[in-house]
Amino acid sequence: MHSVWDGTVTETARLEPGVHLLTHAGPDDRSVPRVDRWLPRFRDVAPPSGPLPAAAEGEGSWTPWLDLLRESSALSTDDDDAIVRADLVDGHLFHSLSLSTVAVSGDAVAHRHVRLDGAPSVAEAIARR
Repeated sequence: MHSVWDGTVTETARLEPGVHLLTHAGPDDRSVPRVDRWLPRFRDVAPPSGPLPAAAEGEGSWTPWLDLLRESSALSTDDDDAIVRADLVDGHLFHSLSLSTVAVSGDAVAHRHVRLDGAPSVAEAIARR
């Protein structure tokens, strides 16, 4: 399920199985430049099988997806195609401060959170998770 709140009304939609990119505009909205650029790339690599392993165990099947995040992080944070972003909205600066990997199956959800603040790069933040 995916929910969007516009400040007044909450709308909920069921997501079909598969790979989705979620943004303020909703799931898989190709009018968002970063979704248009990266959604096909994520869909073109093999999906991870299971949760992201502990850091000492490497990246496991998540390597192709984490490689795409590392590639995206080479873009400037104000580039419309960047996944890791810094945006000025109504005079407020919003930064991407974390990454999450989420593996969802019929009977389980596995979530790993990586803090980006204090890390000189996304690659280092992922490595020290």
